[in-house]
Amino acid sequence: MNKTTKIWKSQNGRRQRICDLNDRHLINIINLLREEATDYRSQVPYPNFSSINVQECAERQFNIMMEKDIDEFIYGICPLFEDLIDEAVNRGIDVYNNH
Repeated sequence: MNKTTKIWKSQNGRRQRICDLNDRHLINIINLLREEATDYRSQVPYPNFSSINVQECAERQFNIMMEKDIDEFIYGICPLFEDLIDEAVNRGIDVYNNH
């Protein structure tokens, strides 16, 4: 079975295989995604709908989103995040104490 090569695309458009990122760059990307997701999540407004049924559904979804830890939240919006974490863990990098 062939493993699919995952590519990280930087802001300047440079593409690099995740397995070729150096440790510091890998940690910086993970930390950046965590910071950006924390900022993003903090700016999501509380739902405000006139329909009670819609409001209740929206509140449930809002609460589910807010209760997730930040990594779990990122998994839902950045498909490569899990690959970045896996690569770091495979290298023996402590991804939970490097921010």
